[in-house]
Amino acid sequence: MRLQDGAPEAISDISQAAGWNILGCDATSTESQVIRLVCTKPENGCDDLFLGGAQNTIVRLPDDCAAAPFARVVSTQDDEDQSVPDLIMAELFKRDMQPKVLSLEFDYDFGKMSASWVQWLVPTHPLTVLQAWRSDLYDRCNNEPPPTALHPGFSSA
Repeated sequence: MRLQDGAPEAISDISQAAGWNILGCDATSTESQVIRLVCTKPENGCDDLFLGGAQNTIVRLPDDCAAAPFARVVSTQDDEDQSVPDLIMAELFKRDMQPKVLSLEFDYDFGKMSASWVQWLVPTHPLTVLQAWRSDLYDRCNNEPPPTALHPGFSSA
């Protein structure tokens, strides 16, 4: 599921709407996390996460996963624990799918992203991720004031 028009590798979705099931996430955490997830509905766009590589992709998080709506992917890999809850396994069995459980580490350090992504996101989509960072993450995560100007083409007003 694409959240915006433009470069699909810049932003993605790891919620159920995009076909993912999260297998454990701390809903109140404001720190980086390593979560387990499995794609149960590939037709909804699970693979979009990997367009151009998952690292540094901004992802929309499910409402019950973390204290902020967006995060930056630090890394992904096959999880050592490939077990899946019975309810999810039953759904996969109906679809004749074998589960592949991934571990995904995310954080809120958008400053580690390439400047080209920030320049692309901000002037084109000022109300997407960086606007969320300016409000939600400022309030919930690090309590550091947001920069006054993220990019010459961006107006926070």
